[in-house]
Amino acid sequence: MLIISSFLFYRQYRYAMRYVKNIWIVYKKANSPKENFRNLYRKYCLIFIRGYDIMTTIKFKKRRIYMDCKTGILNLSYDITFQDVSIIVKKHESKSFFYKSLRRIDYGFIYITSGNGVYSDSENGEIRIAEGSLLILEQNSTYDIRADGENFSYITTAFHVTPTNIFRTMKIPVHIAFGNVSVWNRYFDRLLKIWQARSQFYMIETKIVLNEIMLEVLKYCSNKDSSSKGRITAAIEYINKNCSEKISIEELARLCAMSPSYFRKLFTEEMGMSPIKYRDVIRIDKAKSLLTSELFNVTEVAEELGFCDIYHFSKEFKKYTGISPLEYKKQIFGR
Repeated sequence: MLIISSFLFYRQYRYAMRYVKNIWIVYKKANSPKENFRNLYRKYCLIFIRGYDIMTTIKFKKRRIYMDCKTGILNLSYDITFQDVSIIVKKHESKSFFYKSLRRIDYGFIYITSGNGVYSDSENGEIRIAEGSLLILEQNSTYDIRADGENFSYITTAFHVTPTNIFRTMKIPVHIAFGNVSVWNRYFDRLLKIWQARSQFYMIETKIVLNEIMLEVLKYCSNKDSSSKGRITAAIEYINKNCSEKISIEELARLCAMSPSYFRKLFTEEMGMSPIKYRDVIRIDKAKSLLTSELFNVTEVAEELGFCDIYHFSKEFKKYTGISPLEYKKQIFGR
């Protein structure tokens, strides 16, 4: 538990823990390897807690940190507060609908209840939206939304949250497409009814539902690694089968129903490399397999995998392996 917690703490926030004489110290990671622990403590120490058998709570950059002082087990918890809810309304738009936000005043959710449309911004490119899509929008964001056909309707909300920029801090995506649409329809229908009824405690009820929605979003995001990878499975399979062919980003993006810019960004985040580099890695792996089979010489392998000539093949192979194809073959067979 301690190792995992420390690793997550370091990876996400560039802070680490160290146990010294019954004291847990949370400190910022060194910018230079030459900085020793004493310098780190002097310059960056945030807290030190004596080892009592209690749970100690501190605040760090508006995040609440829970630390068991005896075990050193550390957990991070985000405290999100909805404030100043100003708009909850359902809108029905024509097929010519187009909206451009130059600078959004509030935070907000936009939930698509029917029809199809396109959301776009400079960071994510174009994203197809349909019934069950939820847009999670930051304050001061700039974006476009347009309908793509008839019967485009949505529920839009506006509110403030604290801490500020919490959606970005928690790496919540701007768009989530939920599989169980009926459940999410009930959440937002309930939210709309509470807002329209304006009962004595409607604002409290509204914030309760917003918190329920936020909790489900966070649960979804906790599993987003696997779900995001699932969205690019078609592209991965296509590259694996066609690595010897010329492959364009546009072609792969179409397979995944994304814009080229958003596809490239998502693929790189999930795979740790660009789609083209991934194709090159797969092609070199296949080259290694063919070279070890004794059925192909170097020239035939280059032709089989779609390299323009043996020189290009040799250059690419050496780039990824550090040796030429001929040297690799000699290492395998010892001649």
